[in-house]
Amino acid sequence: MERAELFEIYDDTEVTVWDGAAWVDPAPLCRARGQGAVVLTAWNPGWERPDRATNDASNERLKGDLADSGLDVWPAIGASQHEDHAEPGFLVWGMAADHGCAIARRFGQFAIYVYGSDGARATVDCA
Repeated sequence: MERAELFEIYDDTEVTVWDGAAWVDPAPLCRARGQGAVVLTAWNPGWERPDRATNDASNERLKGDLADSGLDVWPAIGASQHEDHAEPGFLVWGMAADHGCAIARRFGQFAIYVYGSDGARATVDCA
């Protein structure tokens, strides 16, 4: 698989966040809050495909780093539209894309999702 193909998969991913009561699309929440957000994961960095225990441990380290940011962090899931793959991660309210990419790179990630305050989502290449 080439990088362009991987980014097509990223673009087709459905993101949901836990709002405390249900898994929901973050776009309407961004519009309602008038605030943007970044979605990150530590699962499956780059071309690697570690086992679940390794991915979970990486995500726990990411969760700790995000908690230290002082920003509002919510659980998130990025899932294939075909429901054959899902990765847990985190939505961080008010985080700038460059800060999100810096964190993503520390965890070996190629990209993050960035939501604008209007709910528009972009896949941002962190290379």
